[in-house]
Amino acid sequence: MCALAPNLSSQDNSNGTANSQLSRAQQEISQHNPEQAIKAYESVLAADPTNLQAQGNLGVLLFFANRCADAETHLSHALSVDSGLDRLRALLGICEERAGKTDEAKKDLEASLVSLRDTRVRILAESKLADLYHAEGDLQQASVIAAEYLKDDAKNPDAIYMVYRIHSDIAERAREALATVAPDSARMHQIMAQHFINEGDAADAITQYERALAADPELPGGQYELAEAILADFTSVASLDRAAGLLAGVLAHDPHNAGAEAKLGEIERIRGNVNAAQQRYLRALELDPSELDALKGMADIARRKEDDGKEKDYLLRASRVDPLDATLHYQLSLLFRKNHQEDEAKREMDIFVKIRNLRKKTELLEQKRESGK
Repeated sequence: MCALAPNLSSQDNSNGTANSQLSRAQQEISQHNPEQAIKAYESVLAADPTNLQAQGNLGVLLFFANRCADAETHLSHALSVDSGLDRLRALLGICEERAGKTDEAKKDLEASLVSLRDTRVRILAESKLADLYHAEGDLQQASVIAAEYLKDDAKNPDAIYMVYRIHSDIAERAREALATVAPDSARMHQIMAQHFINEGDAADAITQYERALAADPELPGGQYELAEAILADFTSVASLDRAAGLLAGVLAHDPHNAGAEAKLGEIERIRGNVNAAQQRYLRALELDPSELDALKGMADIARRKEDDGKEKDYLLRASRVDPLDATLHYQLSLLFRKNHQEDEAKREMDIFVKIRNLRKKTELLEQKRESGK
């Protein structure tokens, strides 16, 4: 609690009782007795209502005791004496937000974040300010503040969710705008295709990509994404040939496209041409050592060849590129168990279960979000 109290200079005070109570308050804070410290500061103010140290510290203590209505008076008084106390201004802004004074809250929170260094208070202020911007529909400003919030508290689920929520709304707003101004444009069909891919509907995605390319044959990313959709739902040799032709066209325009090389490797692997697949995968990794499909493909080839060392190397590299790919952790667990590395196998299996459960929760949340529209 002591770290929360602002470092304010005590004014000269000839009243021995007030000075004694200030010392007592600091002692109570150091001993984690906030309620006793509150009483001591109240005693100081009863004798000297102008005491800046008591006003500021009492406001802080009341805030963290969830007594915002009481804290607001003392925080405002301290700031009227010294307007540069950014930590107090942030706490005041949060109290104003809780009281529904949104304009005052936004003004104080914005001002406090210019130079606020107290990490804990800064995180609270960023959370509230992002909420305020989001509520009034200013998604751009909400996105900026939410990014700072996530940067300051990267492992906080609330911060992660806030960024997700805001960017989902930005994406939805952009999709609605595009549907209004250009409902039959290549980009609109591309967005619809990406939506179908996310829903696991490759067949409808293929239809939308075809319409997108019909509207604009030079659509950036169009051929590559169509090839991906075909590979996600290929039903014949002809469909594989079609995807390969599209990817060859991508490479003709962009010879350094690692993704296209990796997808061609996947096609060769499906056809049973392991050596040709390996050449494609290795070429992709020359272009981009973090190309995920190539790393997965090389791991699969090493598995077929029972080369446990190379399989482990490629799987570990792939898991660093995409730590949330549950399949990679499952495969690593099996590989470690095969080689009697039980601790490592358990670690990877625990990660696999954790990611799988997280996916289930995320899917449920998304279903609830969609049903609530």
